[in-house]
Amino acid sequence: MGRKRSKYFRRKNLAGYLFATPWLIGLSAFVLAPILATLFLSFTSYDMINAPRWIGLTNYKILFTLDPGFWKALGNTFYYMFGSVFLKVFTGLIFALLLSSA
Repeated sequence: MGRKRSKYFRRKNLAGYLFATPWLIGLSAFVLAPILATLFLSFTSYDMINAPRWIGLTNYKILFTLDPGFWKALGNTFYYMFGSVFLKVFTGLIFALLLSSA
């Protein structure tokens, strides 16, 4: 009895995995692979003509210490995030609560 039940669940699980396979392929091809490639390239010197050359944390050292535009861009990002996105979501939530209570 246990063997039949196990075979049934194994077949059912296989069907679920087969239905999920296209999504998993898309996730790995269009999300995970670019993220990993970007992470790798951030530790290299790469000009798209020559092969990437490993330089370690030098790019990050330059970014945090020598690039004045980075801190301005980071400040603008936080300003936009809190000043625009947060306020829009908050006001939308307030209006939704007011409309649902009426």
